[in-house]
Amino acid sequence: MVAAIALENVEARVDEDRLLLPAGPHYRLKDEVKSIITVVAKTHHYWQAHLTAG
Repeated sequence: MVAAIALENVEARVDEDRLLLPAGPHYRLKDEVKSIITVVAKTHHYWQAHLTAG
């Protein structure tokens, strides 16, 4: 999922079994956080479609 999220121009990395995404008190819900949530939801949807197709 990290690679797919990175393809959407959102910085992501993995630490053991955790997906780490950029966030912090300076992020605004209207812009940055909304984009991150959208990318994660979109990637999750693609991953679920991939698993059910296999």
